[in-house]
Amino acid sequence: MTGYKMRHNYEKRNPLSEILMAFKQNAVKQLIFLLMIIPTFVYSQNATFYADTGWAFKDAGNDKKLKARLMEMEWKIRGKTLHFGSEPIEIKPIPGKIDTLFYKHDNNADWDTILCMIKEPRSYKFIYNVCCGGFDVAGENKHRIQLTSMFRIKGMDNNHTYLGTLGEAGIIVNSSSADTLRPGCRSAMSPNIFEIGLSEIEICRDTNNCYLGHCLFEKGKELAYEFAYRTISEKLKILYMPLSENPVKVIYDPNKDRIKLE
Repeated sequence: MTGYKMRHNYEKRNPLSEILMAFKQNAVKQLIFLLMIIPTFVYSQNATFYADTGWAFKDAGNDKKLKARLMEMEWKIRGKTLHFGSEPIEIKPIPGKIDTLFYKHDNNADWDTILCMIKEPRSYKFIYNVCCGGFDVAGENKHRIQLTSMFRIKGMDNNHTYLGTLGEAGIIVNSSSADTLRPGCRSAMSPNIFEIGLSEIEICRDTNNCYLGHCLFEKGKELAYEFAYRTISEKLKILYMPLSENPVKVIYDPNKDRIKLE
């Protein structure tokens, strides 16, 4: 009878060596994992802004003049410059800080001053507004960010009348105001950069030397009447760019004649 004899090679096992080996292997795996996630973690600490070149050129089609004009659009924030075709810029969020965005739509235009608050490490993109010119700002979901606002008078002030405005929409403001003002009386295709204002006004009994308001809101609903008013003093008038769906809070302190944005 022929065949092969089975051979068994038993090595001397060392439990301590096996434990150390397993520990080293796990340590290496954990180190590799950390190296993979650290760049993402660090990157996510900043807000990222970029100009959507693909969308702009798609809308421009074969219009070379429009494409050339789009390339002249420029944004500046905290000393960093952005335009179509450039690399994205990163800005560190600072809660409570009001940032200034400078924007011009071509080389011969004056700079527009637009305020914003960069509170979170999110991604934002600037999109050319085909309908009305200018630009829109969109969030991570690629949808235009809806700007809303809330106005409030600090303390009791029953001797004055205040009007808060968001674009063409307006609302009477007092110490107990809690309504959220939304855009109204303008094209839905208009850019989502709005003018926010607050003024002390006097409601007129007639229209002589008065401005005729036609987009007054109360409790979220547009009132079905026009009202005439005269501006006594302007407290706030700014351009504002929304970076979240949360309402911008405008708080006016009549005793100190100061405005606070939140």
